[in-house]
Amino acid sequence: MKIVLLLLFTVGVLVGGYIAVQNDAAEWSWRDVEISVDFEEVQQLARKAKLAPAEILAQLRSLGVTAVAIREAEVRRYLNEGALTAVTGSQLIHGWRLTGESSSVLLPLLEGKQIQPSTTYLLLEDKELAQRLVRKAELKLQKPVRAHFNRQPFLIEIDEYLDRVLNLRIGLDPADVALLRQAELRLVPRPDNAFLTSEAAVRETLSEFLALPKKLLSAIMFDGPEVTGYPDHLAAAADAIHESGQALGIVEFTKRPAGIAQLSALVGYQTILIHQNQPGRPVQSIVNSVQERRVRLVYIRLPLDEANPVAESLALVENVTESLATSGYRGAPARAVRLPGHEPLQLLLMLLGLAATTALLVFAILRRETSLLWFIFIGTFAGLLLLFPLFSVNVALQFSSVLAALLFSILAVVSQQLNRLPSPAKDNMAAISWSLVTMCRTFLLVAAGGALVAALPSTPYFAGGTALFRGVKLVHVLPLAVLVPLAVSRIYYCNVPNWTMIRLVRLTGNFLSRPLQLAYLLAFLIFAAVGFFYVARTGNVPGVPVLALELRLRELLDYILVFRPRFKEFLFAYPAALLGLILLAKGSRSALTTVLIVIGAIAPVSMANTFMHFTTPTAFYSALFRSFNGLWTGVVVGLILYGVLILLTPIWEDKVKMS
Repeated sequence: MKIVLLLLFTVGVLVGGYIAVQNDAAEWSWRDVEISVDFEEVQQLARKAKLAPAEILAQLRSLGVTAVAIREAEVRRYLNEGALTAVTGSQLIHGWRLTGESSSVLLPLLEGKQIQPSTTYLLLEDKELAQRLVRKAELKLQKPVRAHFNRQPFLIEIDEYLDRVLNLRIGLDPADVALLRQAELRLVPRPDNAFLTSEAAVRETLSEFLALPKKLLSAIMFDGPEVTGYPDHLAAAADAIHESGQALGIVEFTKRPAGIAQLSALVGYQTILIHQNQPGRPVQSIVNSVQERRVRLVYIRLPLDEANPVAESLALVENVTESLATSGYRGAPARAVRLPGHEPLQLLLMLLGLAATTALLVFAILRRETSLLWFIFIGTFAGLLLLFPLFSVNVALQFSSVLAALLFSILAVVSQQLNRLPSPAKDNMAAISWSLVTMCRTFLLVAAGGALVAALPSTPYFAGGTALFRGVKLVHVLPLAVLVPLAVSRIYYCNVPNWTMIRLVRLTGNFLSRPLQLAYLLAFLIFAAVGFFYVARTGNVPGVPVLALELRLRELLDYILVFRPRFKEFLFAYPAALLGLILLAKGSRSALTTVLIVIGAIAPVSMANTFMHFTTPTAFYSALFRSFNGLWTGVVVGLILYGVLILLTPIWEDKVKMS
């Protein structure tokens, strides 16, 4: 029976490895990244510097900017620029009664008492702008619009509140488009969903962006809390976007706009990840987003609030483009992720391998072969298959990937460390050798599982950023919840041959009946604080910032090792695992040994989580080498610590209580 399970396990891992390597090969040569800025910020920068926007754009382009994010122009913009005048009817009536004067166009309406207090009145000289404003107001506001074009200034009456009229976006400004074309910069369309209550409004809004020549366009980056067309006209939006061939941009680490998942599905998940830099964050964080998370469009927010915004903005852009170029990236249009994916037979074999892994884990925990393993294998496989019709393919794939990360991290520690306690005790060098071999065996087993973890979600839905990471905290916490009692029972209580529920209850009762000691309370508080920090850092919880020193160390490690190992692996978990395994090999079954093994188990847990990062370019290759760097650097740190402890042999031997 075990042989059959091992065979299915092996086949599943090999299929997963083949798919993971195939996908990595498809991504291997990708080095294109769009570097963009915001057009409205460029205009603000030009005003502060008292320069023409064309001059700022020319400087930005010379520093590596390849695209500019642009929105439709607001009516408020033309008001601020003096291109039009906007007042309410009540303001007109009040002003006329006080002065008796008004515009020659408005005076007949005032005298005839045709001015409505709640109506908005616009006066402007540019007929082309006036016609565009009328068309957009009729289309988007769905309110009566009356235009008077028989004399100048042209008059537009809109039965809507002034603020809503000023917030109305009335299409791309032709001068803006001409300016960007002259600067030879691509446009990143930023359509919104405000006032778009009809299918015609959705289609016209998108078509104004997407009708431009394809070579001038980059990915679409929605503006506001909703995608264009949400909720009733997503099909119309999808048709326009699909026809244009442009990718949907999804900004990472921000709240996703409503409707993005549905729209992504309608366009066949032709999506890309966008990174928007945060104020004060180092340039390396932008570079990391491209290197580590498959970001294909960098949206640089300019530091407009600095004392010298022009110099600071140009320096930021220059540093970003130089850092990306140093890493081998080049400015190019943002295009959607394309992965070969997996065939139905391949998926079936991977699920069989995952079900076999579940049964093998139960076997490793029970340490005996029973008919129960067949029920577990069949039940797990049937449950995984049922996920697809009950939920969706994407949910089923993500659940399977998370399950693989959980199973392999637990199986590696149980089978390679907790079930292989050496006897008799070994001498110093033999103990070190056994520990290193055990750590390598653990690493290889998690790496085998990593192939399944990376291969299962290898679809555009995951790679393009539509999916959110799920189960990160679960993968970090649940394995330890399983491994802690197993480690205690197999190391600290290794002399207890058979565990029963009665014995477990009695042991728990004896422990709880002991008087509370200050040392226990202090230890509990320390473990609680460390546990909170451990869990918080796994999910980028607000309020748990990354220290500046750590960021600099990350940059250094990225430069030296290319694939930076995780701090919790090479500074804590692997050194603890090495020390704990050496103590096991030398015969120690103390509380300290147990604690070190449990802390060391964080390494395979963290490693399994690394393979879950499905937005990483060359996800399997990168995770594998990042984990390998964590292993060998952690071993070096552990050997140094052990060397220090050898110098303190009398104290060390007393503390671990060799037996």
